[in-house]
Amino acid sequence: MLPLQDGVIVGKPVAEGQSVTAGQVLYVLDSQRSSAAQGDVGNTVSALVTRAGTV
Repeated sequence: MLPLQDGVIVGKPVAEGQSVTAGQVLYVLDSQRSSAAQGDVGNTVSALVTRAGTV
């Protein structure tokens, strides 16, 4: 399992052993903390997608 973007886990709305369904949120990430430390996530993703398209 991989998140769509980096971040710090700030919440876990399900309990251990609880049944979950497809698409249910398992963790809540705070991307603001990560973005401040690593730069703008959107620009980084755009650059990687652009670079991958030219390979």
